[in-house]
Amino acid sequence: MSEPVYLSMHLLNHEATLLDRLLDQEAILQRAAKEKITVLHFWQHPRGILCGTRERTLPNFSQAVQAMIARGYEVIVRPFGGLAVPCDEGIINITYMTPEPITIEQGFAFLAERLIETCQAYGSLQVGEVIDSYCPGRYDVTLNGLKVAGIAQRKILQATAVSAYFNLYGNCRLRETLIRDFYQQALSTEPYPPWVPTVSAGHATSLFPCKENDESQWLDFFTRFLATFERLGYDFDLLPPLTPKERQDSQVRMAHRMCANCEG
Repeated sequence: MSEPVYLSMHLLNHEATLLDRLLDQEAILQRAAKEKITVLHFWQHPRGILCGTRERTLPNFSQAVQAMIARGYEVIVRPFGGLAVPCDEGIINITYMTPEPITIEQGFAFLAERLIETCQAYGSLQVGEVIDSYCPGRYDVTLNGLKVAGIAQRKILQATAVSAYFNLYGNCRLRETLIRDFYQQALSTEPYPPWVPTVSAGHATSLFPCKENDESQWLDFFTRFLATFERLGYDFDLLPPLTPKERQDSQVRMAHRMCANCEG
């Protein structure tokens, strides 16, 4: 490949808000489209929930948001497809941004294949919907039958962003309980709308489910993940820092769409 993949990392930072992380992502996507470059953006947030736009239609959505805030979680409506997913120290969010004219299926398949290749030494990985998990989708990635990653996608005029959350380490039962509690707060009656997942316990896992934060786990995953791109012939370079103007522009474009406390 003649052009490199540019790397951008916004890892654990307890001072940055969840909105900060998504505004960074928006600014990077706009740069990728403008400059016609390929970018891998890695980010984390210690305590939050990323909702989909459909969840804003739930009858008690605002009350559910306030209940989660009272428990110490930030709640944001993300610009990608999909439903609610947690953010915590053990989850890595990865967005592959490309100016290439790829189809939706090609985008999903490309990132799923990279994740499977990254983790094949740890067990049996497959792609397929885990119906009773949070944010179920056809391109869920499973490890030994349990969901370890989910993938969403967004297209703008000159670029495509394919985004995955990946459970690197930590207790997924707690994550499942958090999202189930959110839905119980947001919905006043049963039966739930058919698109709301059941979020039953025991359908998700982490790559290292019994371990706490260990820098070696992240470095091992990161090295293996980048190696899947190297085998395709890609080189890497660091993405230059965002400018104040890029950050300001992304805030103008995105803040009103992602704030969970907005009406509508």
